[in-house]
Amino acid sequence: MTFTNCFSPRISIILIGIIICLPLSRNLHSDEKSHSSKEVTQARSELDWGGEFDLAILYGDIRGSLQTPRGGLPGTTSGHRPTLDEIGVETLTSGKLKLKFDVENIIFNIGARFQRMNGSETITQSLTTQNSLYPQGTNVRSDLRFDWYRFGFGYRFNFRQDQARHRFSIEPGVEGVLIDFHYKMKANGIIPNNRDYTHMGMRIGCLFVWEPTDKIKVELNGRWGAPFENSAVISSWEVLGIFRVLGEPEELNLSLVLGLGEDEIHFKDEQVIPNNLRLDVGPHVQFGLRFSF
Repeated sequence: MTFTNCFSPRISIILIGIIICLPLSRNLHSDEKSHSSKEVTQARSELDWGGEFDLAILYGDIRGSLQTPRGGLPGTTSGHRPTLDEIGVETLTSGKLKLKFDVENIIFNIGARFQRMNGSETITQSLTTQNSLYPQGTNVRSDLRFDWYRFGFGYRFNFRQDQARHRFSIEPGVEGVLIDFHYKMKANGIIPNNRDYTHMGMRIGCLFVWEPTDKIKVELNGRWGAPFENSAVISSWEVLGIFRVLGEPEELNLSLVLGLGEDEIHFKDEQVIPNNLRLDVGPHVQFGLRFSF
């Protein structure tokens, strides 16, 4: 998968524009403060705010199954099939975007994961999916999309202050998630199958941040998907090392991000024979950039 396929150009342009404009707006507010009263100037100067914008590529193993009936009717799908490996999908290169904004330790964040897969394989046993039969020995070609988006808020608790810098913090939070699923399978002489849907879910978790120096940061992030009926369940963990390479703390700066993580994605609806999707992504490695402001 190419870099451009991992990210939506429109989303990337909008988010990068926000990153550029926010520091400019901070400078504009600084100019306005010089013309304000002393009380207003002091109040505004005490407002602590900032943000981060992450752009990353992830690569790792992927396993799972895509039980996809037609209309929830018996006999229209093989149980817990197709599996990803039997249709030629074993690894995944995905894209990640994240925008985080905080005001006085109140955290707001949005993020996206772009996961597109395709494969080609000769199946070793007959397969029924979406009421189409693929006999044993058929070469099948598949196109899959498991994009998901998150939006949430949290609160930061700071500990161990050293020279006005927080060396350790905890950020519990809650997020809503949205999964965008597309499934297409085709083979010579068989009508192609197409299935698309979106579903929402919720998850809770916590981010632990340790700053041994003002140029190095370590983050441990864990999120647990709430297993509500007929909802997307996405649980994940990741460990990131962030290394500042340009700029100064509390100003616009650039960092290199290296990490390791894993995701579990599950969705099961309430039909007689349900759509039953499961993905285990990882462990995956992550390489990216972070713009802090």
